Amino acid sequence: LDGDDVWEEDLRAYSPDIVFALNVLHWIKNKKRLLNFLGEFRELIFEGHESFDIERRRLEEVGFNDFRTVTLTERKRPLIFCRK
Repeated sequence: LDGDDVWEEDLRAYSPDIVFALNVLHWIKNKKRLLNFLGEFRELIFEGHESFDIERRRLEEVGFNDFRTVTLTERKRPLIFCRK
């Protein structure tokens, strides 16, 4: 996801109803690029490394406005269901 290629086009072609982004944001350099891509979708299940409030603010910036904590992962990270 940090490559120069346009991976967004390949992933967008799948036309998913819901996107899962589990433990991915922490590991990439260009977080804004991935967040902008995730913001194109209506529903997202997201696992971040930060608190619920920090992750919610990040996701609000790309258009999500409805958030529910599904559970805490085994590492006590919030698993968040987001939608627009």
